[in-house]
Amino acid sequence: MKRYPAIFLGLAIGAFVACDGNTPKTASDGQPETASMNYINERLASYAPVKLTTDLNLLSDKEKEMLPLLIRAAQIMDDLFWQQAYGNKDSLLNATTEESVREFININYGPWDRLNNDTPFVAGVGTKPAGAQFYPPDMSREEFEQATIEDKKGLYSVVRRDNATGKLYSMPYHE
Repeated sequence: MKRYPAIFLGLAIGAFVACDGNTPKTASDGQPETASMNYINERLASYAPVKLTTDLNLLSDKEKEMLPLLIRAAQIMDDLFWQQAYGNKDSLLNATTEESVREFININYGPWDRLNNDTPFVAGVGTKPAGAQFYPPDMSREEFEQATIEDKKGLYSVVRRDNATGKLYSMPYHE
């Protein structure tokens, strides 16, 4: 059974237990070490798997036809959330062979422990960018406020930086 945090209320249900305050150690260069397996396993144990069930006989034929569409919509939302929270999940997941670390990455939608102040638990990832993947990680608040790009605060777009010119632009999600 897959464990999910309660990010998409109504589409997915998860159970959380409060964080115990443990944090992974940092190396002498200030970067986080990959969290110990003890830490990962303790944190995984704080999530409770939930099996969703229902009596499908209570649903009309039309409602039964909607279920696969709702499931597909939830899968699309899950993929979008990954992009917003971290970026390319496959590159991160393929970088580790330890199943419990992969599971913890999946629960957190990235290498930062969401229930422990976004503490990084994978070596070399650094702190979570303040703007996640909504904004370029090197963009300052001042640069954002001074930018004259259209839709920079849009609900259906993200801000990106042109690699060639360094200029900021707004990119709609559908692109």
